[in-house]
Amino acid sequence: MCYLSGSSVAHFACFACRKVFRLRREYETTPRRNSHPCPDCCCQMANMGPYFKTPKRLDRKQWAKVRVLADYGYRYHPPSCCNDDGPGPRPRQLNDVAEFVAPIHDAARELAKYRVRQALRAYRQPGRKRRP
Repeated sequence: MCYLSGSSVAHFACFACRKVFRLRREYETTPRRNSHPCPDCCCQMANMGPYFKTPKRLDRKQWAKVRVLADYGYRYHPPSCCNDDGPGPRPRQLNDVAEFVAPIHDAARELAKYRVRQALRAYRQPGRKRRP
């Protein structure tokens, strides 16, 4: 969470259990702490900023989209905070993420598409079998 912003609450997202926790400033031990352990699964959570809107827990595609955007450094902080332009426009669907993070370079776009597929594969339901 940024100490330059007026908000005293930051949203920390756990991508393993698809939960978001709101943490206040007094729980932070360092000014620029960007991760906390998840209280449920003990994985590291990512600081998504105070403007982050949580997707529904069962919406796996939206969680995959948010995870890929977080891996590329897109957060939801207010404008003029930590040299950030603010939340700004974000892609609405998972299919638009690769073009959003790498609009020009073909190699970077292919890497982004790979990360999208990898994130979506991580959120598939294990153990579901298809009918023959």
